[in-house]
Amino acid sequence: MVGIADRGGTYDLSRHQQFSGQPPLTVTVDGREILPCVVEPSYGIDRIFMAVLMTSLYTRSNGFRVLRLPPPHVAPYHAAVFPPSRRRGLEERSRQLFESLQAKDPYIYYDESGSIGKRYARQDEIGTPFCITVDYQTLEDDSVTVRFRDTAEQVRVQAKDLLESSDLLSFLEGLWKSREAV
Repeated sequence: MVGIADRGGTYDLSRHQQFSGQPPLTVTVDGREILPCVVEPSYGIDRIFMAVLMTSLYTRSNGFRVLRLPPPHVAPYHAAVFPPSRRRGLEERSRQLFESLQAKDPYIYYDESGSIGKRYARQDEIGTPFCITVDYQTLEDDSVTVRFRDTAEQVRVQAKDLLESSDLLSFLEGLWKSREAV
């Protein structure tokens, strides 16, 4: 992650001497005159950011989608909440859950535009690791569907479990790690 600018050892100093009119800046080491070299290391955040982006690209088996799969704690949003349609009961409950979750974790996104498949696809493309869907079953038993970005698998959990967790992202990650262990 370190860039090193080394232009042949003496280029920068010789150009400085040429245009400044000053004599060479040499040092004596063990009886020898040495012209110091310039090595310019670079530790920019842009290098780290590009490394994270480049290592998180993924193409689905259908070949159509290139996704960013950053680790969940680096993703731009930790989760997205949406209803499957704009029906009154679903939209209100989705908005209520979203506001409650956003009070715990500010990196939660709400979306109600387009079809449910397009919403999932949009969230997959930007790297959101978890999508929480409020559907008709939610109105009956207060459970929601949680979808994991990497596998597109879904599981039902109680909404109160999401709300009672002290760290939403850790709870969702633990949910998927426990599924992988089975």
